[in-house]
Amino acid sequence: MKKILTNQQGYNLMVVILVSTIFLVVGLSIVTMSLQGSIRTSIRETDVKATAEARQLMDEIIAELQQNVSIDQSSLPITSLYKLDLQKTADNFVPASFNINLQKIIDDKIYGKFDPTHLSYVEKLNISELTEKAPYSIRRAEAFTRVYKISLVVKNKKGQSESLIKRRLERTVILSPTPSFLQYAVGSFDSTQQSGLNLNGSPTINGNIFANELAISDLANFYTNESTSRALTISAPLPEINGDIYTTNTSLLSLENSKYFYKGKVPKFKNQSAFIDMNLDQTIAERKTAFLKSHQISDEVGDGSKPEVIQTYIDKVLNGSLLKPLSSLFKIISLPGGKQETYLPDLGSLIATTTDKVLSIDAPQGVTLSNNTANLLINRLNIKGNLTLNTKNLLTISDGIYVDGKVTINNFDQLNIKNIVATKGIEIVNGTDQLTIGCLLNKDGTGNTFCNKQGTIISKGSIDITNYSSKGLSIEGKVSTESLTVNNEEGNLTINAPILSTGKVFIKALQPVKMNAESLIGGDLELNPVKTSISILNNLTVDGNLNIYGIAEDNSSKENDNAIFDSVMYVGKTSSITNVNIKGDNSTNERKRLVLLSKGDLELFRINEFSTSTNVTPLAGYFYTDHNAELYGVGSIFHINGGLFAHDKLTINGIRGEASSQDELIQFSGAGSAPMDAQKDKNPRFKVDYDPMVLFRRLDALPKVNSLQVIPDVTTIK
Repeated sequence: MKKILTNQQGYNLMVVILVSTIFLVVGLSIVTMSLQGSIRTSIRETDVKATAEARQLMDEIIAELQQNVSIDQSSLPITSLYKLDLQKTADNFVPASFNINLQKIIDDKIYGKFDPTHLSYVEKLNISELTEKAPYSIRRAEAFTRVYKISLVVKNKKGQSESLIKRRLERTVILSPTPSFLQYAVGSFDSTQQSGLNLNGSPTINGNIFANELAISDLANFYTNESTSRALTISAPLPEINGDIYTTNTSLLSLENSKYFYKGKVPKFKNQSAFIDMNLDQTIAERKTAFLKSHQISDEVGDGSKPEVIQTYIDKVLNGSLLKPLSSLFKIISLPGGKQETYLPDLGSLIATTTDKVLSIDAPQGVTLSNNTANLLINRLNIKGNLTLNTKNLLTISDGIYVDGKVTINNFDQLNIKNIVATKGIEIVNGTDQLTIGCLLNKDGTGNTFCNKQGTIISKGSIDITNYSSKGLSIEGKVSTESLTVNNEEGNLTINAPILSTGKVFIKALQPVKMNAESLIGGDLELNPVKTSISILNNLTVDGNLNIYGIAEDNSSKENDNAIFDSVMYVGKTSSITNVNIKGDNSTNERKRLVLLSKGDLELFRINEFSTSTNVTPLAGYFYTDHNAELYGVGSIFHINGGLFAHDKLTINGIRGEASSQDELIQFSGAGSAPMDAQKDKNPRFKVDYDPMVLFRRLDALPKVNSLQVIPDVTTIK
């Protein structure tokens, strides 16, 4: 019995020891976990603190850079060590002082304030230039735009119980001598009454916004296309902003509330005190002056835009020629019955009577010349009076046609003319073969044709060109005219030389048309592609209105009228775009597009009307107006890949989901809040995707200001 008790006591002791050990281990584990949790919390707090300090320092670097380069450079004395000369040299290069002084700002103001020798918690600061590297590929010698990558390694300001934390931050920064609006996806600058940015319905904006006045509504407006148009509204689930909202007006902070934005996602509101505006009138005037200066035809003709100069030039040419009376060129033919008839020999026969292949005719009542001679080469035609030229065989006019009157050309074979000068208009119809005007064609050693000597096409009156030939028409010489009409029915029509028109230019295309040279148009510009494309692949300045339009497609058809651009276009009056795709030129890997700067209102209507949201081509462009713009992504679908900005007032109306007909929209408009619920999680019918590459294409043509704006990308943390 005693032995049993002894065994039980030993067993109880072991149980007590075991239980005590378990509790001890559990207790130690709890203490350890608690300590580890505290350490992790401490490390996390230190990590958050270090990241915040690093972000703050990066922001300070950006602010310091902005403070030193955003100054109006024209206000700085020429002796300033930090003055950035934003005027190119006589040979169109960036002055050496610009690069020297910009580097001095970086060395003195950034490295000299933020590098490890000045801040103990900075381990490394490096600013590397990316300007000439892809995807920017900017030639430093020819443009003021600069791209830098700021790399920063920061240690936390370590407290007594804190761990050492390092953070590496990188941020790409663009320095550009362009106005501030180009860095925003959407915006409006003015803050006067009846101006500002109005977001109605549920547009989506992917990028930053600038606004000094901002109004937000859940009602999208639209107008019916009826005999008596009606203004109606549709409820939509509020704007979606995937970016920040910048402003100089602190009262807009009251809108920083989830009740104003799609799904309650509120963008950050930020102060922008350094918005750099531009003077569009001055910019357009400077563009025109530069164009006229660089496109002089000759000392005698100047730029070809002054009628009295053209008349004087033609008079000089004809007075220096030995003009033969037209009657002296007629031949007599005997007919049966003793009758006689006079006729004018063909051009080949007439030229054969000359020694210099120059035919000069005085024809007050006009003259019609026909070419029936194969492979005819002549030097010049000098005509006093109207000229009609009918070509039925291969004809080359190595100098040109000079006419005190109107020129009419009907071409039915290959025709090559270097110069055409007329005082009363030019009309050209290309029938069945290749027509090249404005240069002298030659062939190289491999048999390829090239333009050897550029000529001119000058008219005191209008120039009208129609092409019916599948083999195409090419305009290679500088064009100067009162007005120009181009109608391309067949084949490709290419304009490879500048156009200077004091009046309207109208281009209609049933087959592709390309304009490859910078041009200045004193009147309106009207572009009408019909189930084909018109490509504008250089810069344009238009004094009048711009009108780009296709034809209305039925609801099931995809828009196939295309205007293709690699261009900066300045427009002195209103700009209107209707029923047409605006595409960027994709002939290379660069993201090319239209930058449209309009003095008057911007009107974009019936773009992808009643299409499905997956069946659209984005508008590849940045659209700016110095006045107002009101756009409707209700029946239409607007997907803008670029940006949209109005100096005065910009109103955007947008809904989500499908809209198959006007009747459906009218039905929605009377349904109260029901359409709003049905639109949630649907694709927007109005969307803007900002493309920063707009700052790197056609740099010489973008508007300039007297300072550099600083455009930072997002900060990456490693």
